[in-house]
Amino acid sequence: MPVLIGLLYLNTRRTLLEKYNLLAVGSSHGTLFDPKEFPYRTGDGKYNDPHNAEAGSQYTFFGRNMKPVDQQDELMSPDPFVVATKLLARREYKDTGKQFNILAAAWIQFMVHDWMDHMEDTKQIEITAPKEVANECPLKSFKFYATKEQPTNSDGIKTGYNNVRTAWW
Repeated sequence: MPVLIGLLYLNTRRTLLEKYNLLAVGSSHGTLFDPKEFPYRTGDGKYNDPHNAEAGSQYTFFGRNMKPVDQQDELMSPDPFVVATKLLARREYKDTGKQFNILAAAWIQFMVHDWMDHMEDTKQIEITAPKEVANECPLKSFKFYATKEQPTNSDGIKTGYNNVRTAWW
């Protein structure tokens, strides 16, 4: 495919996905700017999209593909400890090749955390292994900080999660 047609295709796909597939979260969506005034993206990720100056910048809300559904009661079902011990436990040694799996997993984890990261709340959550799998788990429990929920000040989606990184790479 020629470069010009490829770029046109990518622009069309991006426009269609933004319009029909992404739900805007928050009230700052769609701030226009003059590309001559800001010819490049700033360090905090602003001024990348001429139709939305804050798209993908730090401390903006993650867009959503569907409206949120309250599933607090179902969050721990199935229990993550049970899933880990039943599905992820290695009963016998399996050759992983030349350790590519470990390197690839570490690299992917590093890159994802470079692209996006939620703000953390001050409240800690503790998850404890259920009795039926507690003996098989190296960690009997672990604590982590909850994701900080922010009011969006918009009519549709009431709360959202801010990205502390810039999503543009």
